[in-house]
Amino acid sequence: MRKADAESVSEAEPVFRAESAPVPDAESAFGAEPAPVTGVEACSGAGSVSEADPGKVVARLRQSGFRFKKKWGQNLLLDTHYLDRIADQAQIRSGETVVEIGAGTGALTQALARRGAWVLAIEIDPALLPLLREATRDSKRVRAVPGDVLKMDLDRLAEDAGLSAPYKIVANLPYSISTPVLTHIMTRARHWDTAVLTLQDEVARKLTASPGTAGYGVLTLTALAFGDAQILFGVHARAFTPVPAVESAVVRLTRRPRPLEADTARLNALIRAAFGKRRKTLANALQGLRLPESYGNWPDALAAAGIDPRRRGETLSLEEYVALVRL
Repeated sequence: MRKADAESVSEAEPVFRAESAPVPDAESAFGAEPAPVTGVEACSGAGSVSEADPGKVVARLRQSGFRFKKKWGQNLLLDTHYLDRIADQAQIRSGETVVEIGAGTGALTQALARRGAWVLAIEIDPALLPLLREATRDSKRVRAVPGDVLKMDLDRLAEDAGLSAPYKIVANLPYSISTPVLTHIMTRARHWDTAVLTLQDEVARKLTASPGTAGYGVLTLTALAFGDAQILFGVHARAFTPVPAVESAVVRLTRRPRPLEADTARLNALIRAAFGKRRKTLANALQGLRLPESYGNWPDALAAAGIDPRRRGETLSLEEYVALVRL
């Protein structure tokens, strides 16, 4: 699941709202032919899930004639050392719900289920679904969900399965779509509280960057507005099959206890304008945006918020952007 991902302002959707998206009709993921739908039957019963054997998984992939697909940037994480560390970092309590994005062959799925989670395992590739179902066939705690996560309403998915909220998200994200998926889960899903995500190291550092650094941008401020982002540990490229050309890192996202108190549409517009003209001063970059009431120009408005108009947007903290919104 790996392909270089370059986050840019033009690619990022508005990032400071949480709204529901429509979801297709539900259909049971077990006993059905793979299809691009979102759906799952209610989880019930316990069952057991064995630990994945990397060698056997690779052999099964070869026997099935599976071919890795560049369009989905597929690199499977099969190293049990990292799988267990990721599952442990999800801090699962027995009976909690986990939505897993990019379940692949079910290696991480099994680790999550062994810790007592009810797992909704999303996988876009129909060729991997039989292997995922085979790996988890002895556990009623796991349901495979075929389809594209970017087209799914995750809140509705968990609700339709009769599972508890808040839920957790665990994912080994394709590098090529990591920014769209991060934006999707932070703006269109309301009922999850923690996410543990394996990302390209560069993207992980953007999520946790400080103002004034090269990686600081729209994605950083998305995470800050949403809550807290923390890099937990690195994952060596050799842990994946096939081996990617870049290193990875595991990140935990934690939602704010209460939503950010600010006009999110206005906040989003300010940030996008500031980073859309990254090399310009704020006084110039914000020209064209509606001015706060009582101010005739942006230099005066910026000064009223305690911000030097000669600064660039990449140097402002989230709190300073919020101060501008509240003028």
